[in-house]
Amino acid sequence: MMKKIFLSMSFCVALFASCGGNANHDVVKTDKTVVSQAKSKQENKTRTIHVYFFGDFPSNLGSQMIKELRKVYSSVHFEGRISLPDSAYYVPRNRYLAAKLLNTMMTLQLNNDMVLGMTTKDISLKYKEHENWGVMGLSYLNKRAAVISTYRLRIPSKRTEHLRKLMLHELGHVEGLPHCKAEHCIMHDAEGQNRFSQLDDFCSSCKAVFKSKGWDMN
Repeated sequence: MMKKIFLSMSFCVALFASCGGNANHDVVKTDKTVVSQAKSKQENKTRTIHVYFFGDFPSNLGSQMIKELRKVYSSVHFEGRISLPDSAYYVPRNRYLAAKLLNTMMTLQLNNDMVLGMTTKDISLKYKEHENWGVMGLSYLNKRAAVISTYRLRIPSKRTEHLRKLMLHELGHVEGLPHCKAEHCIMHDAEGQNRFSQLDDFCSSCKAVFKSKGWDMN
C-alpha cells in the first residue's frame, strides 16, 4: 500500500514539474510576442509633423506650405504662432541665431514626432571661419526638428516653390538624410547659395529613404 502511495506521489510531482515547465515556456513565448507586437505597432505608427510660425510669418504662405507638405506626408498639424526668443537675437547683424531657434523647436517635440518652425527673419550660425553665416534653414540629422527662413528666397515668383524645396530639404535631414552628391537632387548642398531653381526633385536613393519613413514620394 505504501509503495502504491509513493508511486502515486512521485507521478504527481513529475506531472506538476512537467506542466510547470511548459507553462513557464508558454509565458515567455507570450511575453515575447506581446513585446514584438508592441514594437511593431510603435514602428508602424505614423508620426506627426507639428508646424509652428515664428512671429509674423504670413498665414497664406504658411498655409500653402502645410498644403504642400500634406501632399507627401499624411499627418501634418499646424500648432500656432510662437514668439522669436530674445536670446536668439544677434544684434550686430540684426539676425536670429538658427541654432537657438532650433533649440526652441526641440523643446516642443513630442515623442517621436517632428517639429518645423517657419520665419521671415534672417537666420545665421557659426560656420567654419565665419562667426555669423547667413543660412536659409537648419536641422540636425535625426533630431526631429527643423527651422526654415524665407529671408534669402528673394525671387518673388519662385518664393513658394523654393520654400517648399527648402522645407523638404531640411525635413530630409530630420529623417536622417545627409547632403546628396547628385547634382539635381533637392538634398544637394546649397553651399550658402539659393540653388533651388536647379534642383528638380529628390534622386531615387533619397526618395527611397523618405518612402521607408512613410512619405509618399513618387
